[in-house]
Amino acid sequence: MGLFRHRVAIALCLLATGWQAVAQDAVDDEEGTICLPTKSIWRGSIDEIRLIEQVPVPERFRKASGGGCGGFADPLDLVKWHLRYGSEASISAALRFVEDRHGKIETWAKPFEKDLPQEIKSIRQNYLVAKDAFVESRKFKTSDEYDRAVEEFDRKYAADNTVTQNLFYRKFRPWAFVERANLYRQAAERFESRALAQKAHAAFGPYHQITERLVLEAEDADNPAFLKEVLLNLMDDALSGITPMRIELDLALLDADLEPSEANVAALAKTIDKFGSDSFKFAAKLAFSHGDDFCDFDEDKVRNDYERNFRTACSDSNWFEVDAINYIYALDRLALLRSEHSHPNVYAFLEIYRKDSKDNGNWGSNFGQADDRFIAMKMAIAHFWEVKADSPIPVGERRSEWQRRQYFGQAMQGYIEAARLFNPAYNPVMFRKIAGKVIALNAQIEKFGDDGWTLDADTRQDVAFIKHNLNGLDLMVLGQIQ
Repeated sequence: MGLFRHRVAIALCLLATGWQAVAQDAVDDEEGTICLPTKSIWRGSIDEIRLIEQVPVPERFRKASGGGCGGFADPLDLVKWHLRYGSEASISAALRFVEDRHGKIETWAKPFEKDLPQEIKSIRQNYLVAKDAFVESRKFKTSDEYDRAVEEFDRKYAADNTVTQNLFYRKFRPWAFVERANLYRQAAERFESRALAQKAHAAFGPYHQITERLVLEAEDADNPAFLKEVLLNLMDDALSGITPMRIELDLALLDADLEPSEANVAALAKTIDKFGSDSFKFAAKLAFSHGDDFCDFDEDKVRNDYERNFRTACSDSNWFEVDAINYIYALDRLALLRSEHSHPNVYAFLEIYRKDSKDNGNWGSNFGQADDRFIAMKMAIAHFWEVKADSPIPVGERRSEWQRRQYFGQAMQGYIEAARLFNPAYNPVMFRKIAGKVIALNAQIEKFGDDGWTLDADTRQDVAFIKHNLNGLDLMVLGQIQ
Protein backbone atom coordinates (compact mmCIF):
# COMPACT_ATOMS: atom_id res chain seq x y z
CA MET A 1 0.00 0.00 0.00
CA GLY A 2 2.85 2.36 0.81
CA LEU A 3 4.32 1.87 -2.68
CA PHE A 4 1.00 2.74 -4.30
CA ARG A 5 0.72 5.92 -2.28
CA HIS A 6 4.29 6.83 -3.13
CA ARG A 7 3.72 6.38 -6.86
CA VAL A 8 0.47 8.33 -6.85
CA ALA A 9 2.09 11.12 -4.85
CA ILE A 10 4.84 11.41 -7.49
CA ALA A 11 2.25 11.42 -10.25
CA LEU A 12 0.38 14.16 -8.46
CA CYS A 13 3.48 16.30 -8.15
CA LEU A 14 4.02 16.05 -11.91
CA LEU A 15 0.50 15.92 -13.27
CA ALA A 16 -2.15 17.18 -10.93
CA THR A 17 -1.57 20.70 -9.66
CA GLY A 18 -4.92 22.37 -9.28
CA TRP A 19 -4.50 25.38 -11.54
CA GLN A 20 -1.08 25.23 -13.11
CA ALA A 21 -0.07 23.83 -16.45
CA VAL A 22 3.61 23.95 -15.53
CA ALA A 23 4.00 20.35 -14.40
CA GLN A 24 3.86 18.23 -17.51
CA ASP A 25 5.31 14.99 -18.76
CA ALA A 26 8.82 15.43 -20.13
CA VAL A 27 8.41 16.55 -23.76
CA ASP A 28 10.87 16.59 -26.65
CA ASP A 29 10.87 19.73 -28.78
CA GLU A 30 11.87 20.03 -32.45
CA GLU A 31 15.58 20.32 -31.62
CA GLY A 32 15.55 17.20 -29.45
CA THR A 33 15.87 18.98 -26.11
CA ILE A 34 13.84 17.71 -23.18
CA CYS A 35 11.41 19.77 -21.10
CA LEU A 36 11.77 18.88 -17.42
CA PRO A 37 9.02 19.82 -14.96
CA THR A 38 11.15 22.13 -12.80
CA LYS A 39 9.60 24.93 -10.77
CA SER A 40 10.55 28.59 -11.00
CA ILE A 41 10.04 30.66 -7.82
CA TRP A 42 8.82 34.25 -8.19
CA ARG A 43 9.83 36.95 -5.70
CA GLY A 44 8.74 40.58 -5.66
CA SER A 45 11.35 43.31 -6.00
CA ILE A 46 11.82 46.30 -3.68
CA ASP A 47 10.04 48.57 -6.17
CA GLU A 48 7.15 46.10 -6.37
CA ILE A 49 6.95 45.97 -2.56
CA ARG A 50 6.73 49.75 -2.49
CA LEU A 51 3.69 49.64 -4.80
CA ILE A 52 2.05 46.49 -3.42
CA GLU A 53 -1.19 48.25 -2.42
CA GLN A 54 -1.55 50.07 -5.75
CA VAL A 55 -0.35 47.16 -7.91
CA PRO A 56 -1.12 43.93 -6.01
CA VAL A 57 -0.26 41.77 -9.04
CA PRO A 58 2.94 43.11 -10.62
CA GLU A 59 3.33 42.89 -14.37
CA ARG A 60 6.47 40.83 -13.87
CA PHE A 61 4.40 38.15 -12.11
CA ARG A 62 1.77 38.19 -14.83
CA LYS A 63 4.46 37.47 -17.42
CA ALA A 64 6.52 35.06 -15.32
CA SER A 65 6.95 31.46 -16.44
CA GLY A 66 6.16 28.58 -14.13
CA GLY A 67 9.42 26.73 -14.82
CA GLY A 68 11.11 24.42 -17.27
CA CYS A 69 7.86 23.45 -19.04
CA GLY A 70 6.43 26.94 -19.21
CA GLY A 71 2.98 27.80 -17.95
CA PHE A 72 2.08 30.37 -15.32
CA ALA A 73 4.01 31.30 -12.20
CA ASP A 74 2.83 29.61 -9.01
CA PRO A 75 -0.02 31.53 -7.30
CA LEU A 76 1.44 30.45 -3.94
CA ASP A 77 4.47 32.67 -4.61
CA LEU A 78 2.19 35.67 -5.08
CA VAL A 79 0.18 34.88 -1.97
CA LYS A 80 3.28 34.36 0.18
CA TRP A 81 4.55 37.74 -0.99
CA HIS A 82 1.36 39.42 0.19
CA LEU A 83 1.43 37.51 3.47
CA ARG A 84 4.79 39.13 4.19
CA TYR A 85 4.38 42.61 2.73
CA GLY A 86 0.71 43.24 1.96
CA SER A 87 -2.64 43.77 3.65
CA GLU A 88 -6.07 42.19 3.65
CA ALA A 89 -7.04 44.46 0.75
CA SER A 90 -3.94 43.68 -1.33
CA ILE A 91 -4.07 39.92 -0.82
CA SER A 92 -7.80 39.89 -1.60
CA ALA A 93 -7.04 41.58 -4.92
CA ALA A 94 -4.27 39.04 -5.59
CA LEU A 95 -6.62 36.14 -4.87
CA ARG A 96 -9.22 37.58 -7.24
CA PHE A 97 -6.52 37.58 -9.92
CA VAL A 98 -5.75 33.92 -9.12
CA GLU A 99 -9.42 33.06 -9.59
CA ASP A 100 -9.66 35.01 -12.86
CA ARG A 101 -6.57 33.31 -14.28
CA HIS A 102 -6.94 29.78 -12.98
CA GLY A 103 -10.67 29.35 -12.51
CA LYS A 104 -13.29 29.69 -9.82
CA ILE A 105 -14.33 27.01 -7.37
CA GLU A 106 -17.87 26.92 -8.75
CA THR A 107 -16.53 26.09 -12.22
CA TRP A 108 -14.26 23.34 -10.94
CA ALA A 109 -17.11 21.71 -9.02
CA LYS A 110 -19.33 21.13 -12.08
CA PRO A 111 -17.52 17.99 -13.39
CA PHE A 112 -18.00 16.35 -10.00
CA GLU A 113 -21.75 16.62 -10.18
CA LYS A 114 -21.91 15.55 -13.83
CA ASP A 115 -19.24 12.90 -14.42
CA LEU A 116 -17.98 11.53 -11.09
CA PRO A 117 -20.29 8.46 -10.89
CA GLN A 118 -19.27 7.35 -14.39
CA GLU A 119 -15.59 7.96 -13.64
CA ILE A 120 -15.74 5.77 -10.53
CA LYS A 121 -17.48 3.07 -12.56
CA SER A 122 -14.72 3.31 -15.16
CA ILE A 123 -12.01 2.89 -12.51
CA ARG A 124 -13.73 -0.23 -11.25
CA GLN A 125 -14.19 -1.69 -14.74
CA ASN A 126 -10.56 -1.04 -15.74
CA TYR A 127 -9.35 -2.91 -12.69
CA LEU A 128 -11.72 -5.84 -13.15
CA VAL A 129 -10.91 -6.20 -16.88
CA ALA A 130 -7.20 -6.26 -16.13
CA LYS A 131 -7.69 -8.76 -13.32
CA ASP A 132 -9.89 -11.06 -15.45
CA ALA A 133 -7.32 -11.04 -18.25
CA PHE A 134 -4.61 -11.96 -15.76
CA VAL A 135 -6.64 -14.82 -14.27
CA GLU A 136 -7.52 -16.23 -17.68
CA SER A 137 -3.86 -16.25 -18.69
CA ARG A 138 -2.90 -18.45 -15.76
CA LYS A 139 -3.85 -21.94 -14.57
CA PHE A 140 -4.09 -22.39 -10.83
CA LYS A 141 -3.89 -25.75 -9.15
CA THR A 142 -5.10 -24.69 -5.72
CA SER A 143 -7.10 -21.86 -4.20
CA ASP A 144 -4.04 -20.78 -2.19
CA GLU A 145 -2.05 -20.46 -5.40
CA TYR A 146 -4.85 -18.36 -6.88
CA ASP A 147 -5.00 -16.09 -3.82
CA ARG A 148 -1.22 -15.52 -3.85
CA ALA A 149 -1.21 -14.76 -7.56
CA VAL A 150 -4.10 -12.26 -7.30
CA GLU A 151 -2.42 -10.58 -4.34
CA GLU A 152 0.75 -10.21 -6.42
CA PHE A 153 -1.30 -8.88 -9.33
CA ASP A 154 -2.88 -6.26 -7.06
CA ARG A 155 0.52 -5.09 -5.89
CA LYS A 156 1.83 -4.74 -9.43
CA TYR A 157 -1.36 -3.05 -10.61
CA ALA A 158 -1.06 -0.54 -7.80
CA ALA A 159 2.59 0.15 -8.56
CA ASP A 160 2.46 0.24 -12.36
CA ASN A 161 -0.99 1.30 -13.50
CA THR A 162 -1.27 4.97 -12.54
CA VAL A 163 -3.00 5.94 -15.80
CA THR A 164 -6.49 5.78 -14.31
CA GLN A 165 -5.45 7.80 -11.29
CA ASN A 166 -3.67 10.44 -13.41
CA LEU A 167 -6.69 10.85 -15.71
CA PHE A 168 -8.92 11.16 -12.66
CA TYR A 169 -6.78 13.94 -11.23
CA ARG A 170 -6.48 15.77 -14.56
CA LYS A 171 -10.23 15.70 -15.09
CA PHE A 172 -11.51 16.41 -11.58
CA ARG A 173 -8.49 18.11 -9.99
CA PRO A 174 -9.54 17.36 -6.40
CA TRP A 175 -6.24 18.70 -5.17
CA ALA A 176 -7.07 22.14 -6.60
CA PHE A 177 -9.69 22.63 -3.87
CA VAL A 178 -7.18 21.83 -1.14
CA GLU A 179 -4.58 24.19 -2.61
CA ARG A 180 -7.08 27.00 -3.12
CA ALA A 181 -8.48 26.55 0.39
CA ASN A 182 -4.94 26.73 1.73
CA LEU A 183 -4.32 30.07 0.00
CA TYR A 184 -7.43 31.61 1.51
CA ARG A 185 -6.78 29.97 4.88
CA GLN A 186 -3.29 31.49 5.10
CA ALA A 187 -4.60 34.92 4.12
CA ALA A 188 -7.47 34.75 6.63
CA GLU A 189 -5.14 33.69 9.42
CA ARG A 190 -2.48 36.33 8.77
CA PHE A 191 -4.94 39.23 8.43
CA GLU A 192 -7.56 37.88 10.88
CA SER A 193 -10.27 38.15 8.22
CA ARG A 194 -13.67 36.49 8.52
CA ALA A 195 -14.41 37.23 4.85
CA LEU A 196 -11.30 35.33 3.71
CA ALA A 197 -12.09 32.52 6.15
CA GLN A 198 -15.49 32.10 4.48
CA LYS A 199 -13.71 31.87 1.11
CA ALA A 200 -11.43 29.16 2.50
CA HIS A 201 -14.40 27.11 3.68
CA ALA A 202 -16.13 27.54 0.33
CA ALA A 203 -13.03 26.33 -1.53
CA PHE A 204 -12.71 23.23 0.64
CA GLY A 205 -16.39 22.31 0.48
CA PRO A 206 -16.33 20.46 -2.88
CA TYR A 207 -13.37 18.38 -1.70
CA HIS A 208 -15.56 17.14 1.15
CA GLN A 209 -18.26 16.22 -1.34
CA ILE A 210 -15.99 14.14 -3.54
CA THR A 211 -14.34 12.36 -0.60
CA GLU A 212 -17.72 11.47 0.86
CA ARG A 213 -18.76 10.06 -2.52
CA LEU A 214 -15.55 8.02 -2.80
CA VAL A 215 -15.93 6.69 0.75
CA LEU A 216 -19.45 5.50 0.02
CA GLU A 217 -18.28 3.86 -3.21
CA ALA A 218 -15.29 2.24 -1.52
CA GLU A 219 -17.50 0.81 1.22
CA ASP A 220 -19.89 -0.74 -1.30
CA ALA A 221 -20.07 -4.48 -0.64
CA ASP A 222 -19.70 -5.23 -4.37
CA ASN A 223 -16.31 -3.54 -4.60
CA PRO A 224 -13.22 -5.77 -4.38
CA ALA A 225 -11.03 -5.11 -1.37
CA PHE A 226 -8.23 -3.80 -3.56
CA LEU A 227 -10.53 -1.33 -5.31
CA LYS A 228 -11.50 0.09 -1.94
CA GLU A 229 -7.88 1.02 -1.43
CA VAL A 230 -7.64 2.52 -4.93
CA LEU A 231 -10.68 4.73 -4.34
CA LEU A 232 -9.70 5.77 -0.84
CA ASN A 233 -6.20 6.65 -2.01
CA LEU A 234 -7.64 9.11 -4.52
CA MET A 235 -8.25 11.37 -1.53
CA ASP A 236 -5.26 10.41 0.62
CA ASP A 237 -2.27 12.18 -0.88
CA ALA A 238 -0.63 15.54 -0.40
CA LEU A 239 1.68 18.06 -2.00
CA SER A 240 4.28 20.08 -0.08
CA GLY A 241 3.13 18.67 3.25
CA ILE A 242 -0.34 20.25 3.03
CA THR A 243 -2.80 17.42 3.55
CA PRO A 244 -6.61 17.61 3.57
CA MET A 245 -6.49 16.75 7.26
CA ARG A 246 -4.29 19.79 7.85
CA ILE A 247 -6.72 22.06 6.02
CA GLU A 248 -9.72 20.70 7.91
CA LEU A 249 -8.01 21.13 11.29
CA ASP A 250 -6.65 24.57 10.41
CA LEU A 251 -10.03 25.84 9.23
CA ALA A 252 -11.68 24.72 12.47
CA LEU A 253 -8.87 26.36 14.44
CA LEU A 254 -9.16 29.53 12.35
CA ASP A 255 -12.87 29.83 13.22
CA ALA A 256 -12.08 29.38 16.92
CA ASP A 257 -9.30 31.98 16.76
CA LEU A 258 -11.43 34.57 14.97
CA GLU A 259 -14.37 33.97 17.32
CA PRO A 260 -13.50 31.87 20.38
CA SER A 261 -17.12 31.09 21.14
CA GLU A 262 -18.15 27.94 22.93
CA ALA A 263 -19.64 26.60 19.68
CA ASN A 264 -16.47 27.18 17.65
CA VAL A 265 -14.20 25.67 20.29
CA ALA A 266 -16.51 22.65 20.48
CA ALA A 267 -16.42 22.36 16.66
CA LEU A 268 -12.61 22.36 16.79
CA ALA A 269 -12.65 19.62 19.42
CA LYS A 270 -15.06 17.56 17.29
CA THR A 271 -12.79 17.92 14.25
CA ILE A 272 -9.76 16.81 16.27
CA ASP A 273 -11.70 13.82 17.63
CA LYS A 274 -12.56 12.84 14.06
CA PHE A 275 -8.87 12.18 13.43
CA GLY A 276 -8.08 10.87 16.90
CA SER A 277 -6.62 7.44 16.18
CA ASP A 278 -4.44 5.84 18.85
CA SER A 279 -1.41 6.32 16.60
CA PHE A 280 -2.00 10.09 16.48
CA LYS A 281 -2.82 10.28 20.19
CA PHE A 282 0.45 8.61 21.18
CA ALA A 283 2.58 10.27 18.51
CA ALA A 284 3.83 13.06 20.79
CA LYS A 285 5.16 10.46 23.24
CA LEU A 286 6.52 7.93 20.73
CA ALA A 287 8.00 10.18 18.02
CA PHE A 288 11.83 10.28 18.05
CA SER A 289 11.85 7.81 20.94
CA HIS A 290 14.05 5.31 19.09
CA GLY A 291 16.26 7.54 16.96
CA ASP A 292 16.83 10.88 15.26
CA ASP A 293 13.81 10.66 12.94
CA PHE A 294 10.12 10.95 13.79
CA CYS A 295 9.34 7.34 12.84
CA ASP A 296 12.58 5.64 13.89
CA PHE A 297 11.81 2.28 15.52
CA ASP A 298 13.79 -0.87 16.14
CA GLU A 299 11.46 -3.80 15.44
CA ASP A 300 13.19 -5.84 18.15
CA LYS A 301 12.49 -3.17 20.77
CA VAL A 302 8.75 -2.66 20.24
CA ARG A 303 7.33 -3.08 23.72
CA ASN A 304 3.55 -2.88 23.38
CA ASP A 305 0.60 -2.55 21.00
CA TYR A 306 0.75 1.26 21.02
CA GLU A 307 4.31 1.22 19.74
CA ARG A 308 3.49 -1.53 17.26
CA ASN A 309 0.51 0.44 15.89
CA PHE A 310 2.57 3.61 15.70
CA ARG A 311 5.28 1.79 13.77
CA THR A 312 2.69 0.31 11.39
CA ALA A 313 1.08 3.70 10.80
CA CYS A 314 4.48 5.18 9.94
CA SER A 315 5.14 2.52 7.33
CA ASP A 316 1.61 2.43 5.86
CA SER A 317 1.24 6.10 4.97
CA ASN A 318 3.62 8.60 3.39
CA TRP A 319 1.79 11.33 5.28
CA PHE A 320 1.48 9.84 8.74
CA GLU A 321 4.15 11.93 10.42
CA VAL A 322 2.96 15.10 8.66
CA ASP A 323 -0.59 14.55 9.88
CA ALA A 324 0.54 13.40 13.32
CA ILE A 325 2.24 16.78 13.69
CA ASN A 326 -0.91 18.49 12.40
CA TYR A 327 -2.89 16.62 15.06
CA ILE A 328 -0.47 17.52 17.87
CA TYR A 329 -0.51 21.19 16.87
CA ALA A 330 -4.31 21.37 16.81
CA LEU A 331 -4.56 19.53 20.14
CA ASP A 332 -2.18 21.96 21.84
CA ARG A 333 -4.02 24.97 20.42
CA LEU A 334 -7.32 23.53 21.64
CA ALA A 335 -5.85 23.09 25.12
CA LEU A 336 -4.99 26.79 25.19
CA LEU A 337 -8.47 27.79 24.12
CA ARG A 338 -10.08 25.58 26.75
CA SER A 339 -7.68 25.80 29.66
CA GLU A 340 -8.51 27.63 32.87
CA HIS A 341 -5.35 26.40 34.57
CA SER A 342 -2.27 28.41 35.28
CA HIS A 343 0.06 26.01 33.49
CA PRO A 344 -1.65 24.19 30.58
CA ASN A 345 0.28 21.29 29.11
CA VAL A 346 0.70 22.65 25.58
CA TYR A 347 4.35 22.05 24.77
CA ALA A 348 4.17 18.77 22.79
CA PHE A 349 4.20 20.56 19.42
CA LEU A 350 7.11 22.82 20.37
CA GLU A 351 9.12 19.84 21.62
CA ILE A 352 8.46 17.82 18.45
CA TYR A 353 9.39 20.88 16.41
CA ARG A 354 12.71 21.29 18.22
CA LYS A 355 13.57 17.61 17.79
CA ASP A 356 12.73 17.73 14.09
CA SER A 357 14.75 20.95 13.60
CA LYS A 358 17.77 19.78 15.57
CA ASP A 359 19.82 18.44 12.68
CA ASN A 360 18.69 20.67 9.82
CA GLY A 361 18.71 24.34 9.01
CA ASN A 362 15.25 24.84 7.57
CA TRP A 363 13.10 24.96 10.70
CA GLY A 364 11.89 21.39 10.48
CA SER A 365 11.85 19.26 7.36
CA ASN A 366 8.46 17.63 8.01
CA PHE A 367 6.45 20.69 8.91
CA GLY A 368 5.68 22.28 5.54
CA GLN A 369 4.95 25.82 6.74
CA ALA A 370 5.83 25.03 10.32
CA ASP A 371 7.93 28.15 10.80
CA ASP A 372 4.64 30.10 10.77
CA ARG A 373 3.02 27.56 13.08
CA PHE A 374 5.95 27.71 15.49
CA ILE A 375 5.50 31.48 15.67
CA ALA A 376 1.72 31.06 15.95
CA MET A 377 2.13 28.62 18.85
CA LYS A 378 4.47 31.00 20.67
CA MET A 379 1.98 33.83 20.19
CA ALA A 380 -0.94 31.65 21.30
CA ILE A 381 0.85 30.76 24.54
CA ALA A 382 1.70 34.44 25.12
CA HIS A 383 -1.91 35.40 24.46
CA PHE A 384 -3.04 32.76 26.97
CA TRP A 385 -0.98 34.41 29.71
CA GLU A 386 -2.21 37.86 28.70
CA VAL A 387 -5.85 36.75 28.89
CA LYS A 388 -5.13 34.96 32.15
CA ALA A 389 -3.77 38.17 33.67
CA ASP A 390 -6.82 40.19 32.60
CA SER A 391 -9.57 37.60 33.18
CA PRO A 392 -11.82 37.50 36.25
CA ILE A 393 -10.60 35.17 38.95
CA PRO A 394 -12.55 31.87 38.80
CA VAL A 395 -14.51 30.89 41.88
CA GLY A 396 -12.29 29.00 44.27
CA GLU A 397 -9.00 30.18 42.76
CA ARG A 398 -6.70 32.36 44.80
CA ARG A 399 -4.72 34.75 42.66
CA SER A 400 -2.54 37.42 44.19
CA GLU A 401 -1.59 40.68 42.48
CA TRP A 402 1.93 39.29 42.29
CA GLN A 403 0.69 36.30 40.28
CA ARG A 404 -1.17 38.60 37.91
CA ARG A 405 2.01 40.51 37.25
CA GLN A 406 3.82 37.25 36.65
CA TYR A 407 1.27 36.37 33.98
CA PHE A 408 1.87 39.71 32.28
CA GLY A 409 5.61 39.03 32.39
CA GLN A 410 5.19 35.57 30.86
CA ALA A 411 3.00 37.01 28.11
CA MET A 412 5.60 39.66 27.30
CA GLN A 413 8.38 37.07 27.21
CA GLY A 414 6.35 34.91 24.83
CA TYR A 415 5.73 37.75 22.37
CA ILE A 416 9.40 38.76 22.48
CA GLU A 417 10.47 35.16 21.75
CA ALA A 418 8.12 35.10 18.77
CA ALA A 419 9.59 38.37 17.44
CA ARG A 420 13.09 36.89 17.57
CA LEU A 421 12.22 34.02 15.23
CA PHE A 422 12.47 35.92 11.93
CA ASN A 423 13.95 38.97 10.25
CA PRO A 424 11.45 41.86 10.45
CA ALA A 425 12.51 43.14 7.01
CA TYR A 426 11.46 39.86 5.36
CA ASN A 427 8.10 39.59 7.13
CA PRO A 428 6.98 43.07 8.17
CA VAL A 429 3.31 42.07 8.38
CA MET A 430 4.03 39.49 11.08
CA PHE A 431 6.48 41.78 12.85
CA ARG A 432 3.94 44.60 13.03
CA LYS A 433 1.39 42.22 14.50
CA ILE A 434 3.78 41.01 17.23
CA ALA A 435 5.19 44.49 17.87
CA GLY A 436 1.66 45.80 18.37
CA LYS A 437 1.07 43.12 21.00
CA VAL A 438 4.35 44.00 22.77
CA ILE A 439 3.65 47.74 22.82
CA ALA A 440 0.06 47.35 24.06
CA LEU A 441 1.11 44.88 26.74
CA ASN A 442 3.97 47.13 27.83
CA ALA A 443 1.53 50.02 28.28
CA GLN A 444 -0.52 47.84 30.64
CA ILE A 445 2.56 46.80 32.60
CA GLU A 446 3.75 50.38 32.96
CA LYS A 447 0.61 51.11 34.97
CA PHE A 448 2.14 49.06 37.78
CA GLY A 449 5.13 51.39 37.93
CA ASP A 450 3.69 53.52 40.73
CA ASP A 451 4.23 50.78 43.29
CA GLY A 452 7.69 49.78 42.14
CA TRP A 453 7.00 46.72 39.96
CA THR A 454 8.38 46.64 36.44
CA LEU A 455 9.93 44.31 33.88
CA ASP A 456 13.54 43.26 34.31
CA ALA A 457 16.26 45.21 32.52
CA ASP A 458 16.78 42.66 29.71
CA THR A 459 13.09 42.55 28.88
CA ARG A 460 12.86 46.35 28.88
CA GLN A 461 15.77 46.41 26.46
CA ASP A 462 14.00 43.89 24.21
CA VAL A 463 10.86 46.05 24.20
CA ALA A 464 12.90 49.12 23.28
CA PHE A 465 14.60 47.19 20.47
CA ILE A 466 11.23 46.06 19.06
CA LYS A 467 9.93 49.65 19.17
CA HIS A 468 13.09 50.85 17.40
CA ASN A 469 12.71 48.23 14.65
CA LEU A 470 9.04 49.08 14.23
CA ASN A 471 9.80 52.78 13.78
CA GLY A 472 12.31 52.02 11.03
CA LEU A 473 10.54 49.02 9.52
CA ASP A 474 9.48 50.61 6.23
CA LEU A 475 13.03 51.75 5.53
CA MET A 476 14.37 48.31 6.49
CA VAL A 477 12.00 46.62 4.06
CA LEU A 478 13.11 48.91 1.22
CA GLY A 479 16.78 48.26 2.03
CA GLN A 480 17.51 51.85 3.03
CA ILE A 481 18.64 50.95 6.57
CA GLN A 482 19.73 47.73 8.23
